[in-house]
Amino acid sequence: MIRKILAALDDSPRAPQVLDRAVMLAKAFDAPIRLFHAVAVAQDFPAAAHASYPDLLPRHLHDLATERLASLVASHGAATHGITCGVFVAESHNAADAILAEAQTFDASIIVIGSHRYGGVDRLLGTTTTRVVHRSTRDVLVVHGPFDRL
Repeated sequence: MIRKILAALDDSPRAPQVLDRAVMLAKAFDAPIRLFHAVAVAQDFPAAAHASYPDLLPRHLHDLATERLASLVASHGAATHGITCGVFVAESHNAADAILAEAQTFDASIIVIGSHRYGGVDRLLGTTTTRVVHRSTRDVLVVHGPFDRL
């Protein structure tokens, strides 16, 4: 039984598809959705670019992510289907850890997340999705797209 859905979204073109799958599950199981996005200043981001105002860049990224998620919810009409859809953005240097922690906090029954095509480094280190799938104690639905099969 699916009671709560955590939809882990990023900035990729896959985000609308992930939300569509989460909405589909929410309608089928009458379950609330929490949209989640982890933001971080890249470790290789030049320190001089944000040294004068160290709190402004993370706050700006947080605000942008919150606005984007709210816009995504509005454009996909989750509310028109009577689905409770909350938005949560957290700052983290490890997106997989943040997703798993949020799933625990929200007590999600399932995590819905998009797959990504592997690049060279991803094959070596693994993607966020791979880390979530292998470390989660909850069910994980991985949303694939046409470019995953290229």
